[in-house]
Amino acid sequence: MTGASVPGFSLRLAVPVLLVPLAALAACHPVIKSTSPTPPTAAQMAELWVQPDRARDLYWGVGGQRLAPTAGAKYTVIEIKRSGFSQGYTVSDKRGHWSVKFPPEAATEVVASRIHWGIGYHQPPVYFVAEWTAEKAITPNPQLPARFREAKPDFHGLKADGTWSYYHNPFVGTPQLQGLLILLAAVIVSPLGYLLIGPLGSLTDKAAGSLF
Repeated sequence: MTGASVPGFSLRLAVPVLLVPLAALAACHPVIKSTSPTPPTAAQMAELWVQPDRARDLYWGVGGQRLAPTAGAKYTVIEIKRSGFSQGYTVSDKRGHWSVKFPPEAATEVVASRIHWGIGYHQPPVYFVAEWTAEKAITPNPQLPARFREAKPDFHGLKADGTWSYYHNPFVGTPQLQGLLILLAAVIVSPLGYLLIGPLGSLTDKAAGSLF
């Protein structure tokens, strides 16, 4: 059977050509190995994933409306963040300090967070605020729509406890970790895209299982 082709390129050659960089890429990664001699217990697995109940509110997320930024609150910029793909601020109000991220990642990060939380992976409370104002901002009010997250978020009984690698962690080989990797891959190649590429090397806040 004759291989399909496009001008100047044979699909017969595509497989070996693609396998070379893929093999090189695989060789660069460490061996995937669990850090635990036994499968994780139910309590240990709950650090990464829990069975979600049907009543989860995907509009407000894990924090519910109770933890959402106050509509019409008076915010003051205390720090300007210029690193990363999307710029932002650290702002303060009567409730405390908030991490604020501007487009294009603002809305997509909230959507990705809701998807992860909706199927059982722990997330910090994050919110999309369409219109807001701030003193000491470098742009005129109203400010751009933004992702709001408490600077020191509540993890609802869990706590951050260092980092662990995707290649070496107590969840290697479990359906829950495999599902997380598949979800991350699906998000990365979707319009939600680039925003979750960073954590692929390691997960921060192990006990919280957070992705931000």
